Amino acid sequence: SITPEKPVALFGYPHCRRISTGVHDPLWASALYLADGDRAVVLVALDLLFVTPPVARQLRRAVAAAVGVDEACALISCTHTHSGPVSARILAWQDDPTACGPEPGYLDAVQQRAVAAATQAMNAARPAALAWTTADARGVGGNRQRSDGPTDPEASLLAVRDVASGGLVAVAVVYGMHPTVMHEDSTLVSSDFPHYTRQELVERFGDQLTVLYHMAPSGDQSPRRFVQAQTFDEAERLGRVLGRAAA
Repeated sequence: SITPEKPVALFGYPHCRRISTGVHDPLWASALYLADGDRAVVLVALDLLFVTPPVARQLRRAVAAAVGVDEACALISCTHTHSGPVSARILAWQDDPTACGPEPGYLDAVQQRAVAAATQAMNAARPAALAWTTADARGVGGNRQRSDGPTDPEASLLAVRDVASGGLVAVAVVYGMHPTVMHEDSTLVSSDFPHYTRQELVERFGDQLTVLYHMAPSGDQSPRRFVQAQTFDEAERLGRVLGRAAA
């Protein structure tokens, strides 16, 4: 868990100082370790808006060292939730009086927990089969500027099945859509609709399943024209649309 343990400033909407008043759903550092006997890679997904390149490099080095892979074989990505703690300073917002930097020590805690997740994933490794495919996630969102603008409904999926049991043990979802169902009036910590995507998959395939949500390049892809309200009910509706498509 990378859920903040005290009230923090939430990140994602400029010109609005949002201090968290509670936690709607936990934030996670999720990890997947893959090895073929010659090389290994580790994927880590963080429930944060984003991290800067220097922080990403530091996280990658720490994770790679912990599990014994080349630094180039460790991926750090973020789900891009707009309802998580401040994780960077943004140059474009430097004159915004409501803007602030990350809480002291928070990114250090994220690094420790990312390393712990990666180590746990490595220690849990067993013979597995992989499948790479895509899903059509039409209905989650589209172009936020124009209803007829360019859109990309494709979600990429990496599925990992335990050879011995035949059960699904991990799914990496790669999808380009801003998680912005919840707006600046929400003060609850949340990963937005990706929380419900993960929940849908776990409910279908069992609580042994690890789901990594990687934010793909998103540009103007957003739920803006697809939501009926900026509520957690709507986040659940859209998240489960994506979850069902992935399933």
